[in-house]
This record gives sequence, C-alpha cells and structure tokens, in this order.
Amino acid sequence: MQWRYSVVQNVAVFASVLPVIAAWQLVDTLDWYPYFLSAAAGVALALALRGALAVVHARLLRRSAAFVADEVEANDAPGGLLLWLAPPLWGIALGLFANAYLDPSPASEHASEVLRRSHAAKGPGQVVLRGYRPGEAELAIHGNSRLVMRLSEGEAVTILARAGLFGWDRIEAITPRR
Repeated sequence: MQWRYSVVQNVAVFASVLPVIAAWQLVDTLDWYPYFLSAAAGVALALALRGALAVVHARLLRRSAAFVADEVEANDAPGGLLLWLAPPLWGIALGLFANAYLDPSPASEHASEVLRRSHAAKGPGQVVLRGYRPGEAELAIHGNSRLVMRLSEGEAVTILARAGLFGWDRIEAITPRR
C-alpha cells in the first residue's frame, strides 16, 4: 500500500493553490502585474524568513518521513514542495484580498455594453465589454466569472469598479442597465 506519499504531496499542493484560486475567483484585478508583484513579495518574505522556515522545513520533513516510512527513504520524504510553492502563491492571495477588502476608495460606475462572447476550443471563453479605462477599447473577462455569467451579447451594463488599496483596479460588479 503506497498511498501516503501521494496524500502528503496532494495536501501540500492543495494548501498552496486553493487560496490563489479563491482570490482569482473572488477579488481578481484587471491587470496581471499584481500577480507577479505579490508572488515576488511572497518569495522575498520567504527568503527573509528562511531561518524560521528551515526549522519548519525540518519539522515537516521529519513528520512526513515518519508518515511515509515504509514507502520512501527519509531523504525523499515530501514536504519541501510546500515551502517553495506556498509563499509565492499565498503572497498572491494575500495581496489580492488586501487590495480588495482593505480598499477605502469609493466605487465608481461606468456605462458599458457587452460587445461579444468569444468561445474557446476548451473552457469557457471570454465576454468582451466596451472598455472604460483611458486607452482601452475593450475589456475581456473570463466567461466563467460570476460577474458576466448571465449577460448576453449587446446588453447595456453598468460596471462598478474600485481602485483597490494598492491601486490595482478591480471590478466589483457588472449589472444590467435598465
């Protein structure tokens, strides 16, 4: 029976990835650079705390080595993945949630309309709206986003946007205009 090794690895991956998926679904920004900045901040924090993380890493390796003792050698025990994968991903989640939920800026309304729905070969495709930011003709949003699931092509909408705590623009709501 060699299932323990997989269990430890899968728990580590899920613990690293789930916060980012939640942040992406709930408080996504309009640009990609916040993801890179937050990941870099997570890596920098992990490097700054590497002494403390070394203690945690040793403890994780001891516990996972004991858990998978009959399956792999102690040197091959899982656990290191969590310490290399988690800080950048948790940094992204923390940055996006802080940008959204600690934002004191007022919401601004922008008139727009659904220009088209683009369909991907795999996955949900995108919903393209008329852009509202200067120099932006169109705004594409993932088709599976809770913001645009019920919108149809040609529909007039109001976009409720916020600047974000760190200045990372995000859309709070998209509602049909009456």
